[in-house]
Amino acid sequence: MKKFGFFVLPMLLLGAVIAMPAAPASADTLYDYTISNGTYAGGSFSGTLTADATTSMVTDVNITTSTYGNFTSIALQYPDPTNVGYTLDLTNLTAQFDLLISDTSSLFSGQTTTINSCCSVIVNSGEFFVANGTLNASAVPEPSTWAMMILGFCGLGFLAYRRKQNGAAPSVA
Repeated sequence: MKKFGFFVLPMLLLGAVIAMPAAPASADTLYDYTISNGTYAGGSFSGTLTADATTSMVTDVNITTSTYGNFTSIALQYPDPTNVGYTLDLTNLTAQFDLLISDTSSLFSGQTTTINSCCSVIVNSGEFFVANGTLNASAVPEPSTWAMMILGFCGLGFLAYRRKQNGAAPSVA
């Protein structure tokens, strides 16, 4: 009976690993960014945006300014060949917010990057405010990392269970 118990857990773990569905080859690689130190002449801004490395597109944005409210709608986005960056044109009911992200490769690889102050502006009724700030990538573990961590904790739990079942281990003097 003890031999049966010894082989059951490893076989269950092996079966679970084999049965886990593999991520499809077309799975999106998403990077979540938090905007910090966002300033312009009329105030400050903060928020988040999500970049999809698979499609090289920004898929979600939520930026709040101290003067012009929230910007959640992407009107236009494109790699900017003249400034070697990535341009996002955001709109709301009161203003337009044009962001030039300094480094396209950093944006779509999950690295910290900056908002280029030379060309990032907020436009409202003919007024232009130059904007600058930093995009910080958020660290989010991949599903395979979570699976390995859970399997490791299960293994530790099983070892503790076996040790308790067989009696205390001899101590080293």
